[in-house]
Amino acid sequence: MKIYYDFRKKLYGGVWEIESDMPYADISEGKNLHLLDIPFCICHGKKQRDIIYYYGDISIEFLSHNIFTFLSQYEDVSPYLYPIHIKDVDDVYYFVHNLPEVKFINRNVYISSTSYKTEIPCFLLQDNLPPFFTLNDTRLNVITPEMKTAMIKAKITNIAFKPVYGVSSMEEYYQLQKEGKLFPEN
Repeated sequence: MKIYYDFRKKLYGGVWEIESDMPYADISEGKNLHLLDIPFCICHGKKQRDIIYYYGDISIEFLSHNIFTFLSQYEDVSPYLYPIHIKDVDDVYYFVHNLPEVKFINRNVYISSTSYKTEIPCFLLQDNLPPFFTLNDTRLNVITPEMKTAMIKAKITNIAFKPVYGVSSMEEYYQLQKEGKLFPEN
């Protein structure tokens, strides 16, 4: 088992939330690059941070140029981070799209004693794994432990980390599951 991290926004009040004239259903689908052609506006919040989100759906995140520059130190992220335009804001934010995907193997696995907690997400390790990727059919932004440490040191704002495990085989996954090592600590 190798640990990786999903990074996302830390929820606290006052952070910019943006919206556009595009129907919400088109944006929430996450596959529509027409986002790049429409202007957004700040509709809620007063605090500019490195991760902002779409008003009404905090799972749709936009990353600052600061994060773009940080991630670019590890790989070319221009094929995955698309700039958007926010009215009356000079700083550039990016929509994450088309990240390299790896196989998510334990979607919807719940801890037996409760229906609210799940196992830590797991994926199958593969050769030539990029330093920035997603688990298939999710919005997880997965990075290496070294990148997590560097992000903290770089003082990226409004960021939280959750563990994600890479396993070499389904047998390893089942063994870790049997040993109870996939459950988050209380």
